[in-house]
Amino acid sequence: MSHDNLRRSFLRRPRLRKAVLVVHVAVSVGWLGIAAVMIILGIVLRHTQDPAITRGGYQMMAVLDDGIVIPVALLTLTSGIVSGLSSNWGVLKYYWVLAKLGLVLLAMANGFFFLHAWTGQALAHAADAHPVRGLLIAGNLAAFALLAAATVLSIYKPWGRTPRGRRQTVPRQQRKAPRSRPRLSGGTR
Repeated sequence: MSHDNLRRSFLRRPRLRKAVLVVHVAVSVGWLGIAAVMIILGIVLRHTQDPAITRGGYQMMAVLDDGIVIPVALLTLTSGIVSGLSSNWGVLKYYWVLAKLGLVLLAMANGFFFLHAWTGQALAHAADAHPVRGLLIAGNLAAFALLAAATVLSIYKPWGRTPRGRRQTVPRQQRKAPRSRPRLSGGTR
């Protein structure tokens, strides 16, 4: 069974396609909400004077980062790719889908390479006014902006088809049809 036939037969089932889309929307919006919570926690913790609240708050951020953000980010990426493969939008056919994929990858890189380390540093230095606190707020603002932009792209679907998407709009019969040789006029057969 070819790749295209597998995609059509399994991924194109309406119930499966809708279920994957529901998972994708739920985890994506959940990730956006978690970023908002992390911003609010970061702002509150930066301005509090109570060391117990500061320590507990950064512990909560670490729990969210380790236990929720990483799995939600991976599930967002995976469900988005599966959703694209199971729909007519595809993954490489439209510029808005590619941009959304890029934004999600940037948000993941921001979380894995920066926010994760900064959360650990903030927890380690919860007793003092460490400069990482400001970075943690800025990094979470960046994550929120990236995820909000991806959400907007999902709604408005701007731009158009990629070159690959334009090629795929040509009917398959026209793409694979052999060229007929021109008939010579005149003469007898």
